[in-house]
Amino acid sequence: VNYLFSQPVLESKTLRTGKLYYARLGNGSKLRINFDMLTQDGNPPQKYGDQYIFDGQWLTHIDYQIKQVQKRQLAEANEHIDAFELAKRNFPLIGFDKTEDLKKEFAVNQMGPASAQSLQSDSNRSGAFAVTSDSNQIVHLHMTVKPDSIYKDDYKSVEVWIDKQLMLPAKISAVSTEGDIYEISFIKPKANEVIGEKVFEFKIPEGFGKPEIIPLKKQ
Repeated sequence: VNYLFSQPVLESKTLRTGKLYYARLGNGSKLRINFDMLTQDGNPPQKYGDQYIFDGQWLTHIDYQIKQVQKRQLAEANEHIDAFELAKRNFPLIGFDKTEDLKKEFAVNQMGPASAQSLQSDSNRSGAFAVTSDSNQIVHLHMTVKPDSIYKDDYKSVEVWIDKQLMLPAKISAVSTEGDIYEISFIKPKANEVIGEKVFEFKIPEGFGKPEIIPLKKQ
C-alpha cells in the first residue's frame, strides 16, 4: 500500500509505503498495517517504522521513531469492531463499503473509462506502484459528500478506482474539508488467500518504553 498525504497550501507531500493485511477470523476480523518507507517533499526515501495492529477490541500502535507503543481499547471485552470500520476513522478506505451504504453518504457518479494515467500519482510515477493499463478493467467513481453525511466534517469528495476483476479498489483519493488530499493506492492486491493469525502477533521491540495503555471510556 502507498499512502500519500498532500497539503497543497503548504506545498508539502508525505508518502508512506508498506503492507496491509486484513483477515476474517471466526466471528471477527483483524487488520495490520506496516509502514516501512517514508518519502517527504521529494527527498530520497528513508527507512521508517510505523505499525498499526487491530484485533477487534484493541488498537496497538508501534512507533519506531520515538520507540513508543500505545494500546488503545476501542470495544468492550464481549464486543468486536470490524477492522475496516476502525480503519475508516483514520484512513479514507471508503471504497470498501457496500454500494447501498455509499449512496446514503455520497452523490455517486461514474466517470468515463479509466486510463492508466488517471491511476497515476506522484508515488507510482516514480516507479513505486504498478497498476494494470487495461482501462476496461477499471471503474472510476466520483463521490460528492452529501450535506447530512457522516463524512461531512471530514471530506468534500472521494474518488475511487475499482478493479473489476478483483472487485477491490485500486486507488482511493479523498479531498478533506481543509483542502488536504489523502491518496491510497493498493499495489498488486491479493484477495481470498489464507492469512495465519501469526501475521497479527507482535512483540514490543527491545529498547522501547513501557506501553501506554488507554482503556475504553465508560459511558
